[in-house]
Amino acid sequence: MHGNYAQVGVVKPLDSPYFNIINEFLVSDMTFHNPSLLDCHKGNHPTTPLSTSMCGNREGQKSTKSQIAFMRSGFFLLIFISAFAGLLMNQTQANQLTTKQLTGEQLTIATASNFIKTLEHLSKKYTAKTGRTVTIVQGSSGALATQILHGLPVDLFLSADQTRINKLIKAQKTLPKTRFTYAIGQLTLWSADKTLIPDNADANTIVKLLTDNRIKQIAIANPNLAPYGRAAAQTIQALGLQSALTGKTIYGQNIAQAFTITAKGGVQLGFIARAQAILSPYKTIGSFWHVPASMHQAIKQDGIIIKTGKNQSAAQNFISYLKSQQAISLINKAGFKTTP
Repeated sequence: MHGNYAQVGVVKPLDSPYFNIINEFLVSDMTFHNPSLLDCHKGNHPTTPLSTSMCGNREGQKSTKSQIAFMRSGFFLLIFISAFAGLLMNQTQANQLTTKQLTGEQLTIATASNFIKTLEHLSKKYTAKTGRTVTIVQGSSGALATQILHGLPVDLFLSADQTRINKLIKAQKTLPKTRFTYAIGQLTLWSADKTLIPDNADANTIVKLLTDNRIKQIAIANPNLAPYGRAAAQTIQALGLQSALTGKTIYGQNIAQAFTITAKGGVQLGFIARAQAILSPYKTIGSFWHVPASMHQAIKQDGIIIKTGKNQSAAQNFISYLKSQQAISLINKAGFKTTP
């Protein structure tokens, strides 16, 4: 997302008659801008993802959701049908949060999409242990932070980075001295082709692979927006390939989009989150190289209690659980680290 605009990404694998519509950021109260709602860009290679932008003012935004829809090529009108259906569902979800949030046992957590699977697992363990139920709201960290600024009723926010936490602290939307790092993201170079990245590859092998003429495109998250994108850019620089890969690199708006582009065959290689690479079925169908942590700055994912939350004591209790050995073990198994 750039400034006051939402973006819809369109990916078409070479061997598929379908487009994958990635409406990573849906907003309500959207005012579309003329003259063109759809701006299509054709790449210079057959596997280049088409990029379709849908622009609208996001002032008064009320809900967010990440989703993937599928459509046959040519029927671009379905983008808008999917978008408006999503807006209605998101608005309903936001309204339900207000009525569902209870005092005492109910805990509402907003989490970055890259942590959703792990949090779902943790929440089940937590509920079994304490009896407290957990409602999870997921989305991009930037979208969720904006919603919290506008009153999204959540108790705890688990961001994919530290920037959004800083923003909420500055706006005095958080409970003082409750900030903590719950996970440290790890970066992986991944391909849907099981034979592309050699087993036990070292940095020299990766340099040769990335600069091979057979590799036409490499996906990373936008370094200006996403912590995993910054880590990927730093890794490319550490490998000495900043100039060599300029013409090969394409950008997803975030790590989820970069992963989807790679997994759907839009590009041959992508720098993704390790937590994505070890999910089924991707851990068995693809090939990978785990990027050494020394090649980029730590991807610290911070959490904080929201000042307007109705259940701050429950949020404090959940934070204590996240620091327990059981939770730390689950987080590490999910592809994250819990210590630098």
